[in-house]
Amino acid sequence: MLIHFMISSVLFFVVVQLCIELFNGYVIRHFPKEPLKDEPPFVSVLVPARNEERSIEVCVQSLVEQEYPRYEVIVLNDHSEDATGDILAALQKRHDNLQVVEGKPLPEGWYGKHWACWQLAKLARGEWILFTDADTIHAPTMLWSSVSLAREEDLDLLTAFVYQKMHTWGELVTVPFPVWSIFAILPLKVGRLLRLSALSAVNGQFMFFKQSSYLCIGGHSAVRNHAVDDVALGRLIVKKGYNLAIHDATDLVSCRMYQSLTQAVEGFTKNYFALFDYRIVVSCFIWFWMSFVYGFPLALLIIQGLCSFLDAPWDSLVASTVALQLIVWALPTLRFRMPMRVVLLYPLVVLVASGIGLTSMVRTISGQAVWKGRTFRNAPIKWF
Repeated sequence: MLIHFMISSVLFFVVVQLCIELFNGYVIRHFPKEPLKDEPPFVSVLVPARNEERSIEVCVQSLVEQEYPRYEVIVLNDHSEDATGDILAALQKRHDNLQVVEGKPLPEGWYGKHWACWQLAKLARGEWILFTDADTIHAPTMLWSSVSLAREEDLDLLTAFVYQKMHTWGELVTVPFPVWSIFAILPLKVGRLLRLSALSAVNGQFMFFKQSSYLCIGGHSAVRNHAVDDVALGRLIVKKGYNLAIHDATDLVSCRMYQSLTQAVEGFTKNYFALFDYRIVVSCFIWFWMSFVYGFPLALLIIQGLCSFLDAPWDSLVASTVALQLIVWALPTLRFRMPMRVVLLYPLVVLVASGIGLTSMVRTISGQAVWKGRTFRNAPIKWF
């Protein structure tokens, strides 16, 4: 009876996720291919860069070669210790629409990237500003498409799913989880219509703000000590009554977030606890629940195959649950062009994410979360 209740609960949860995915798949749009008809506004493209020698040249080159007529690109070298500064200096000599600035010392109480973005925002002259990461690559029509979509839907913040490049097994078991969790857990249109910040999602790799709205919520200054600036900014946008939407830019923007399992674990460790506003009980419950949902049915199925201790009705119920879980993972994998191996790896992806989530909580509480040589301290820890 207990096992029946447990597997039924898991099946119900997975069915709900499938419904959310079908709904999100319908309402999440691809960025338009046709440019807007009226006068294009001036846009500022802002790129914080710290130790990005592997990717910065390709990123900036894709940005300075946009087909959009009225824009600027500003890159801030955030005290890089590699060749990032030299690469940017050479690029600036070749492109008139590129401005490279050196970051100022990090003030007390700020996270590094937040401070870099805030400095960039104060230099921006655009009616619209795009924050994008130094490891992204943009198609030539990206700005046209972004402006068209943001204006068409009267948005204050347009963010996007981008194409995630994954070349190593370490990336395959870490990078898909954030994409999947947004698509499978958050009914995004409901959050937008009801202005529920908890049901909103923002991808920091692509944040296209109306500058006046960004400044009205306080910009990065308002989230200076929150490790996940994109999520925090999105929640502020919603709470202040502004319009936010996330759409599909996988045809226009690509990114390789991390180069290995070690990099991915370190990168996500700085973020995952902050996703739940540093709430210990909430964080523990979610990570243990996700591990149970995507581990328990598969474990039962394996045990059934080895020991045959379940009756046929139980066997069918467990098999149906695992089959639905495969579908729940296949839909976002296909939609956002992730490697199909991810579908078969889903139990490991969830297990690794849960381990990173719990590690993130422990390291944050103990003041040991580190990224690019900077330690994340003074988080506002809560029990609930």
